[in-house]
Amino acid sequence: RDFSIQVSTERRSFMAGEPLELRCAIEAQNVPERFFSVSWVFSSSPVAVVGPSAVPILGPDYVAREAAGLMTVRKESSNVHLLKLQRLRPEDTGKYICRVTEREKTPTGDFIDRSKRSRNVQITVQPLKSNITVSLSANSSEVLEGDRIQLTCSVHSATGPLSIVWQWTDKQSVGPIQEVASLNRDGTVVHGHSYRERSVYGEIRVERVRADIFSLSLYNALPGDEGQYHCTATQWIQAGTETEPNWEKIGEQSATKTITVKTVESSFMVSASSRTPSITFGDSFDLLCLVKPRHNPRVPTSVTWRFMPAGARAEVEDQGEFKDLVTFTREGTLQWGEQLLGLGTRTTVDRSHSNTNFRLSVTRAGRREAGKYQCTAILWRRNYDNSWSRVANRTSNLLGISVLQPGKASWPFVKQNEYNY
Repeated sequence: RDFSIQVSTERRSFMAGEPLELRCAIEAQNVPERFFSVSWVFSSSPVAVVGPSAVPILGPDYVAREAAGLMTVRKESSNVHLLKLQRLRPEDTGKYICRVTEREKTPTGDFIDRSKRSRNVQITVQPLKSNITVSLSANSSEVLEGDRIQLTCSVHSATGPLSIVWQWTDKQSVGPIQEVASLNRDGTVVHGHSYRERSVYGEIRVERVRADIFSLSLYNALPGDEGQYHCTATQWIQAGTETEPNWEKIGEQSATKTITVKTVESSFMVSASSRTPSITFGDSFDLLCLVKPRHNPRVPTSVTWRFMPAGARAEVEDQGEFKDLVTFTREGTLQWGEQLLGLGTRTTVDRSHSNTNFRLSVTRAGRREAGKYQCTAILWRRNYDNSWSRVANRTSNLLGISVLQPGKASWPFVKQNEYNY
């Protein structure tokens, strides 16, 4: 009535996350008629005991694991017992044995137990090694204020779920790192505190383009958006169940891209010109105001033509000041000012399609049109909440217009070139 036991497994080396199956076979005669109990032991710690009733009693370290559906202990047949561990962990590395005990009744009515144990089965579980690499690209490393910053984060060699964190810091990395947004494993996007309100207005957008490609878009770039952008990708493995997942991080890599935001203010220039600084009474003249850079609807300009009559003296009240003639508003409308040119004079204004050239045309000029002209421009920034901020203002050079009396070129209403700068 002797018996022997044998433990078998398909292999002894595993990667974390893989399943392990161990089978303990009892080799004996009339096994169904005998009373065997089987104990599984891992590195001297009890895993489970299965008695003749086939109801397993679990070791204290394995109760939660079995409840999570990550462990199975059962009697497959009268002589074969199975231990199955799902989603192996590196700490499962060690020696496994199967101990079998037979309880036999003697002729005197007493019970005796005979036990045997299998050979050690050494199991090795290697931790998962993440081989992911991350690269970060941009639509341009230098973006004009008001344009879009487009960053693309590509993750290579990823084999599991990924989460992405977008961060920003200044170019010198001396200030605090600010989280722009994060994309969780399930695709949920969470914006950082400093960017939350801006994202509500659609200025910040985070997307998963593909399983391994992610994008960050900042619309209507601000000067404060200049700096270093970091994309950090984290690879995960699920160690729990679908209903109660327990995620473990197995790898993390990041990449950085520096973005320069060229402010419109830095290239904001205004100049005025005229081909006819001296005209004859009743003739026409054009004044041109040139504004750079080109029009940007997010950073538009308002342009005003101003005028101070000839002979006005600063010491005389209300004479030594420029008065507004007409203003091109940032919305593209016209506003006529408090200063009007002489009766019988026709004044027209127009601008180029690119909103860079603003022309003031005067026909049938008289002595009241002689004087100093200049244009001023104000640069505005549309904020993400559609409010406006005044960024900068510029004033052009002065233009002096002399009006000569017909047939008396020597007696101009303004000395020729006196105000031509």
